[in-house]
Amino acid sequence: MPKKKIILLLLALLEHTILLCQQWQFQKETEGIKVYYRESPDSKIKELKATLIVESSLSAAVKVISDAARFPDWVYKCKAGSVIEGDSEQSFCYYNLSDFPWPLSDREFIFRCTTFQNPETLEVFSLATAAPDLLPETSKHVRVQTAESNFRLRPLEGRQVEVEYFLKADPGGLIPAWMVNWALSIGPVQSLRKFRELVEAPDYNGTNAALPFIREP
Repeated sequence: MPKKKIILLLLALLEHTILLCQQWQFQKETEGIKVYYRESPDSKIKELKATLIVESSLSAAVKVISDAARFPDWVYKCKAGSVIEGDSEQSFCYYNLSDFPWPLSDREFIFRCTTFQNPETLEVFSLATAAPDLLPETSKHVRVQTAESNFRLRPLEGRQVEVEYFLKADPGGLIPAWMVNWALSIGPVQSLRKFRELVEAPDYNGTNAALPFIREP
């Protein structure tokens, strides 16, 4: 089957899955960032969706999302980030160490990330799923076993991009669900605010920002 047809089939399946899920409930809007929650079918921890519009190319947004070394510049409470496998923005694995307040242990995330573009709508999807077994665990940090961190980038007119972010994560340990749900109202908004600042900066949005596998509108 041609690659284009496979991508379209996967996208149709993704959209169908989203429609089957419980509807999102709007919670708040802060500095143009809209936040939604919904109940998870398999956890007391809520799932989060947040949207915002950035002045950016699609390629620049993908570069920020995949530049793990600079996660501490924008990802909330991230102490360290690095790519541990792969050398392309299309497919790679990365490590993220998140600072948790005392007396809790810091959490480490390992994600396997795939990025692809709908050839018809030009929407870009960056889908990251926890891959906790890629590195040996240590006693210093708690390895997160279950997590999804996904981006959907939709091109708009006037070189704007609508960013839709989805997060589903269980930090593990003895942290009560209500505390995790409370943190969901803070961390992602701060992350996306800094994401917007970074993606609109010349570092990523300059003349050399184009990626070969991304087609701009």
